[in-house]
Amino acid sequence: MIDDNIKKYINLWILKINQYQKLNILQKVNIAKKVLKLRYKMIGFGYHRIVYDLENGFVLKVAISIAGIYNNKTENQIYHFSQEDSFLKNSVEF
Repeated sequence: MIDDNIKKYINLWILKINQYQKLNILQKVNIAKKVLKLRYKMIGFGYHRIVYDLENGFVLKVAISIAGIYNNKTENQIYHFSQEDSFLKNSVEF
């Protein structure tokens, strides 16, 4: 679903995430977008994550803070342990 080049840029961003923690949200979002170099449309962001439309019914949520990493892990665990069909089944987490 996510090609290796995209994974490479996401992992590069995650490695750098600590150095940007004191910036405001808009600054983090702008830096993350530059590092990530994703061709997908950003459809939103919050305090902890950026959301991209993967144009296939799925979204990609990329953490922009340490809390965002934990949010993604929690959401991923909920997805994997969930027995019901829900909106969580249409997300990919990093």
